[in-house]
Amino acid sequence: MTCTRNIMASLLLTFVCTVPLLAQKAAARAGAGSINSVEIAVGDVERAQTFYETVLGLKLEFYSDESNYGWFKAGGTTLAFHKAAGQVHAGDTRICFSVRNIKSSVAALRSYGVKITGDIRELPGRSGLIAEFEDPWGNKLAFFKATQAKK
Repeated sequence: MTCTRNIMASLLLTFVCTVPLLAQKAAARAGAGSINSVEIAVGDVERAQTFYETVLGLKLEFYSDESNYGWFKAGGTTLAFHKAAGQVHAGDTRICFSVRNIKSSVAALRSYGVKITGDIRELPGRSGLIAEFEDPWGNKLAFFKATQAKK
C-alpha cells in the first residue's frame, strides 16, 4: 500500500510540476497562423509572369520594378516572387505565415534559439511587416503581419 501511495504521490508531483512548464512554453510559442504566402525566386520576371498567368491561369496582382517583387493570387494564398540576385537554385522558396503580433512572435522565436535572418521590415506593396527566419535545416520561413486590410 505504501508503494502505491508513493507512486501516486510521485505521479501527482510530476503532473503538478509539468503542467505550469507546458503552459509557460505554450504562451511563449510564436503563434503562426495560416500560410499567408509562398515566395519563390525567378530568373526572368517576364518569363515567370507569362508562365504563371498563361500556363497556370493565375492573375498578377502586384509588381514593382523598383524592388523586382510581385505576386499572384492562388486561391486564398499568395504566390509571391522576386528576381533572384544570381542563379536560381531549387529550394529558394520561402513560406510565410500570418501572425497577429509580429514583435511577440519574433521574440518567441528568439526564446527557442531560432535563427532570425533579418530585422522586421515593411514589405513593398503588401501593406505589412515581414520577419524572416530559418527552420533547423535552413529552410526559409517568415512571419507576415498586415498593417491594413487587404483590398
